[in-house]
Amino acid sequence: MDAERARGLLRQEEDRIEGMLAGQHAQDRGEDTADGAGSTQSPADQHPADAASDLADRETRASVSEQGQERLEDVRAALGRIDEGTYGHCEVCGRPIDDERLELRPEARYCVEHQQEQERIIRAQAGRDRHG
Repeated sequence: MDAERARGLLRQEEDRIEGMLAGQHAQDRGEDTADGAGSTQSPADQHPADAASDLADRETRASVSEQGQERLEDVRAALGRIDEGTYGHCEVCGRPIDDERLELRPEARYCVEHQQEQERIIRAQAGRDRHG
């Protein structure tokens, strides 16, 4: 994939993620006002199921926001790799990453083989973290 095509795809993805994060932050600010932050109802007056649901919603939004931030960092790092001349090559083996993969995930850092390896490593680490 040529650098200009990659830069265009990455800029589009950057704009999309920034828009999603901005919308989420605006929604969070609006909900803070509506869910009791400025109201006279105390948390003790809220039904336990409603409080649990609100907590789960906040945790989900926080997770989505964190994933969006990570993806935004990946996109910006890929833009840096274009400037460095290393874009489109696997960070493990140095082989070119397929154009089809870059069209779908322009921020890709690894070829398919090494992406799968990275995902296995992450799953194994998560399993160790859960089980002590």
